Amino acid sequence: MMNFRKFLFFLFLSFSIPSSAQDLDWVLPFHTNNVHISSVHTTNIETTSKNEIVVVIKPHQISLSSVQKIKEDGNLMWRKEPKSEKIIGFFDLKCDSSNNIYLTGFFTDFMIWEADTIVSNGRTDFVIKLNEHGEIIWLRKLNLAATHIMIKPDQSVVLWCHAFIKNPIIENLNGNEQLHLDYEQNYGFLSYSPEGNYQWHRFHESLIMGHQFINCKITDNEIYVFSPFRGEVDVETGSGKTVISGNTEAKNYYLAKYDLEGNFDWVEVLRFGGNYVNNLLMMDVSQDGNILISGSYEGNVNINFKGEKHTLKTAENRNWFMASYDPSLKLIWSSIFESPMTWYTMNLKAHKNNIYLYGNYISGTDLDPSQNEFSMKNKGCFFAEYKQDGSFSSARVFPQKQEKYDSKFSDIIFDNHQNLYISGFTYANNLDFDAGKESHYLHGPENESMGFLAKYKYCHKPVDILEQFDLGHCGKKMTSLVALNDKEPVIWYQDGMVVHNGPMYILPKALNQPVRFTVEDGCGQTDEIQVSRQERSTKFIRAYPNPALEYFDLKLESIKPGLADVHLINNLGQTVYTANKTLIDGIQDFRIPVSGIKTGLYYLRIQTECFVHTEKIIISGN
Repeated sequence: MMNFRKFLFFLFLSFSIPSSAQDLDWVLPFHTNNVHISSVHTTNIETTSKNEIVVVIKPHQISLSSVQKIKEDGNLMWRKEPKSEKIIGFFDLKCDSSNNIYLTGFFTDFMIWEADTIVSNGRTDFVIKLNEHGEIIWLRKLNLAATHIMIKPDQSVVLWCHAFIKNPIIENLNGNEQLHLDYEQNYGFLSYSPEGNYQWHRFHESLIMGHQFINCKITDNEIYVFSPFRGEVDVETGSGKTVISGNTEAKNYYLAKYDLEGNFDWVEVLRFGGNYVNNLLMMDVSQDGNILISGSYEGNVNINFKGEKHTLKTAENRNWFMASYDPSLKLIWSSIFESPMTWYTMNLKAHKNNIYLYGNYISGTDLDPSQNEFSMKNKGCFFAEYKQDGSFSSARVFPQKQEKYDSKFSDIIFDNHQNLYISGFTYANNLDFDAGKESHYLHGPENESMGFLAKYKYCHKPVDILEQFDLGHCGKKMTSLVALNDKEPVIWYQDGMVVHNGPMYILPKALNQPVRFTVEDGCGQTDEIQVSRQERSTKFIRAYPNPALEYFDLKLESIKPGLADVHLINNLGQTVYTANKTLIDGIQDFRIPVSGIKTGLYYLRIQTECFVHTEKIIISGN
């Protein structure tokens, strides 16, 4: 039985994206009237289950804000541009599992959205739910700023908010609701049902340094909030108090954990002493539940939340670091990225079993914390991939022509086909979007700033080789899977096997001849085995319908009799369905019942004697 860690490793083989295996597919410009560089930038992108991209355009002239949906081929599906004579701005964007779209933002006096006119007195914040066609399902006016959106597993929405007044009024399904808060400055959670009805709120007093520095992350079981603060802050939502303190002249960060109803669990603090950290720290949670933090520091700082100090190497100007903590906040590993210059930006995102850093750089920045330096020259943008243990995997650099102009990668996301999308802003004729291959620039008048959305196509072309070897000890067998992409074939070993020698990575040319390596089985015995190319005896044709309601039919083609193991695995690595099917010569259909399985995204895994296939299946309606 494959354990969860091996399951994640298997997903890495099947779905992860080495940066070197991505090719530019298209890049779209977003123009606005030849103004300053910050005037047009895209800072939020989401993908739907149909591999459509939703993007929010946030110009400096924020009355021109818009939300757009774009097809996988780069063609526009629809564009919604709310109108106002004054100000309209967006904070955050999220899509739920039904492809509905949530937006938060604010307007002054009135906002016209299609045929609807929303009137208010002065500044009004809002949360809006759109269907997949961009039509309003509901809109709620708020007397507080909802800067972060989180979607719970039950599809209700949780907003992280900043209340500027003591008793703000929010709009409910059947009227208005007044929230009674204890302080003049309140931060916390506000929840709405999928139908737009107020559910609950949890707030606390806080002197946080602006919403743009806060990271909120929701999982299936908890909510994490990572935020800078100064002085004393009460982070406990509800009637209790948990006060933390930090240097009043420096930026300290707290990491707090809450349940899905916003109830406080625990808080820990990173104190940076007298070293003021100008650039924000970033936080994300990996698929295995570990907490990732990256950011800049000066001098020497302790990055351990608790226990013995873990002091980073002293930085004369500014270095960057990345660290991983287990769910109990025990430090697992840390890495340092040295930079002789004073600044650049680095954003953090966890995806599948990998870690991604992206942003913009200046000359001398090193992306590889190991001995193999990957240094970037001049100015430009970058995208780098790291393995789960923090080791450098690959990177791609996008240089600028002119140093006097700035470019920035604002957000990244992957679709279901593992294509990569990057949003940001740049100047015309300045940033090379396909550096190292065929140069590609966005054209326009000199000095014109523009936002952009770029797609990099997943170019993984797998060749699966599966062989079983009887090691002769304890009756155990070893299964080796070689997943070949354009650059790096990787060998996967079955549970209980330890590799003593032989390649972890093998060159493509080696697949034309046997590759030998030594393994140890669970009994402590060793054998030398070899892997060579082997034709598949089973072919996956399709699973349909997908999404599935009560069942789906699995169609396989086999050229010899045998057995097929069929597993449905949820995103936690748990097997929710298993069956053994007998194969005969020819094409066969197998019906897989799913009526008792919860709605969600699952991985269908099929394994025969010489074939492994993994397919995404959506179960809907349960």
